[in-house]
Amino acid sequence: AEKSCDTTPLRIAYLVLVHNKDTLEGSMRLIDALYHDDHTFYVHFDTKMKSSEYEYEWNLMSYQRNNMRKFSAFDLKWGSWQMLAPWFATAKKLISAETREWDIFINLSGDSYPVLKPEPLRKQLLVNGRDLNYMTCSSGITGMRPTAWSEFDSGWHKRKAFPFPIVKGEKFTQTEAYYGSQWMILSREFVEFVMSEIKIPGTLTNLLADWFENGSLEVDTGRKKMWVKPHIPDEIFFPTVLMNSEKFNGSFVPTGSSDPLPSTIPNYRLPHMRDMTYIRMDEHYPWSS
Repeated sequence: AEKSCDTTPLRIAYLVLVHNKDTLEGSMRLIDALYHDDHTFYVHFDTKMKSSEYEYEWNLMSYQRNNMRKFSAFDLKWGSWQMLAPWFATAKKLISAETREWDIFINLSGDSYPVLKPEPLRKQLLVNGRDLNYMTCSSGITGMRPTAWSEFDSGWHKRKAFPFPIVKGEKFTQTEAYYGSQWMILSREFVEFVMSEIKIPGTLTNLLADWFENGSLEVDTGRKKMWVKPHIPDEIFFPTVLMNSEKFNGSFVPTGSSDPLPSTIPNYRLPHMRDMTYIRMDEHYPWSS
């Protein structure tokens, strides 16, 4: 499919997550490196932190920058549905905003650091196609496409951790989970799609969100079977919605047309692309993600 010929400069909305001293210090470097007047920045401070622990740093990083917002609303717990709460809160603010415009939504940990400066980054994303959605950061066996549940070896823990089909319902008997990164570059169209579909009972987006928040899963540990809460929604939810949505996965043919809508998955549009990389500190050493 041909890439969009729209050459209007991309405006990026960022969500930066801060939960401790390391991510706070890192976020100051990160925002300085990413900052551009055209972009919008939301910084979420985990409620485990007291405001006195970050107010000074926030005043420094936001000084004379009117396009920055902070909020502290959630106590994030690894593996829980709550991990996605800042993303949904920010997406809601972005969609309802009357003044600041945006085309791309990127979420990052405060201890990340970009490989490209702001202008080269926005230009590269525009050249690639403003409608693309990046949910994997580096090329694996499936390239720049989220990996399907069935593509993992039967003994791999990520295959054992989720059921098939991923949700119940006559329409979803062949619907499997997909795995990607919790750090994403998403098009505005896909963000708006998620925020709309999650409100509609019976949609995959709605059912999957409900399962992560309220459901349970039987797991065989080898010694016994036990019921546990679904986990790591930040790596599963968005890739699963994207890869099972005809509007975005390249399988939908509009009425009166013989050609499907172009896929928004980088694999199929940019076959030579190998990585969408930034540097992040993890367990005290830098790595690419």
